[in-house]
Amino acid sequence: MFFCSRRVFAAIAFIAVFLIAPLSHSESLTYETVVRDAIDASARLRMKNENVRIYSAVHRQAAAGLFPEISAHSRLERYENLDKRNAGIDTISGEVVGGSPSARRTDVYLSGRYDLSSWYKRRFEIGYYEKLRDASVHDCESETSKFLQEVTSLFGRLTEKMMRRKYASEILKKVVWILHLRKSAFKEGEASQEDVIRAETDAANAEKELAAVEKEIGEDMARLSGYTGKQYPVDATFEALKPVGELPQGDLSALIAATPQYMARRKELEAVNLRARSVRNNYLPDINLYARYDYYGSDVDSMEGSMRELRETSYSAGIFITLPLFDGGSRKWERKKILHEIRKQEEGVRAAMEEKGMDIQSLRATCFEMAKSLEVYRKLSGHYVRMLSIARKAGDLGQRSTADILNMEKEALLAERDLVIAESALAIQEKKLLLETDYRNFMKGFDGNGSCRY
Repeated sequence: MFFCSRRVFAAIAFIAVFLIAPLSHSESLTYETVVRDAIDASARLRMKNENVRIYSAVHRQAAAGLFPEISAHSRLERYENLDKRNAGIDTISGEVVGGSPSARRTDVYLSGRYDLSSWYKRRFEIGYYEKLRDASVHDCESETSKFLQEVTSLFGRLTEKMMRRKYASEILKKVVWILHLRKSAFKEGEASQEDVIRAETDAANAEKELAAVEKEIGEDMARLSGYTGKQYPVDATFEALKPVGELPQGDLSALIAATPQYMARRKELEAVNLRARSVRNNYLPDINLYARYDYYGSDVDSMEGSMRELRETSYSAGIFITLPLFDGGSRKWERKKILHEIRKQEEGVRAAMEEKGMDIQSLRATCFEMAKSLEVYRKLSGHYVRMLSIARKAGDLGQRSTADILNMEKEALLAERDLVIAESALAIQEKKLLLETDYRNFMKGFDGNGSCRY
């Protein structure tokens, strides 16, 4: 009987281990994993990447104009002259078709054409599309940077709220224990009703704070799932980042010039300058080389006969020159428009420099001030650790009550919570500053050579 009960107990323990263990296991998410999942799942970034490929195709299409155009043409027809007044020998395309003006004929010719003017007109237009392609690459990188700033901020908020939830749970345990002690002391006449009510208020506030944090975590987890396309368990944890303590150094202008947003505006300005040269050259003449080789065949009775009679008939080659004299002012106003576009892009470059300068300086100042605050939190947490140690020693000597020690532990937990939250917040700001000032090195660990390419 005893042996049987031991086997039953062992079986129950075995089942409990395998049922409870998965429930107690929580998924730990790192910053790198979240960023990589977000990049892979983002439709916004895929749209920008397709935009890069579109501009690349437009550039290649424009560059095709530098090559000669060769084409083959063929026409098979039945020709019948309805005017019966003509008599005698008739010709079609220089070929004698006999006394009858009606016939089946086959006409085949090869033609070639080359625009010499492309080298001083279309060449700058090709450069214009090439610069637009490069600008689209930087625009894609700019959108990626903006997207990752959002993901980084969301990761930071979730990490902070996870920490708040953890410490709120610990603090709730402390205040519930304090409430139990206050109630017991009240029954013994060692505590006032006011002490009990204050302890109940602290417990209610702790429960309210924990519920509020749980609500915010649920909302942010839903947002994170929208970014990454993945569902996460409710007990998922986030690995907190640690601050490095080293801010990107270098001249502010050089840091701005390396940002994708600024480089995109610069490429657009270069593109418009090339477009202006192309428009200016529209006043020059168009020069085309052309050549044509003709085959002709005809037969009065059948189309097949006309194809069998196909033979060489003529060859022509020459130069075709077109000089624009008057177009109603179309070229003039095109040039006026492009000059205003150049001024617009120049202002866009200045605006990008000002905007990114403010962003970088703001992030630098934030990191600097948070680093100073972090030292204050470290000192404060250290003071609470020492005070808690003194309180516990006094408690061992009977000089402090258990409730007082629990209150001190609660204060120490609050100080420790503020410290770890400040460390995580500083680390998030460092990531955002690195993303702003050194985008390419930041992205090397996530998408190799870059997702914005053609």
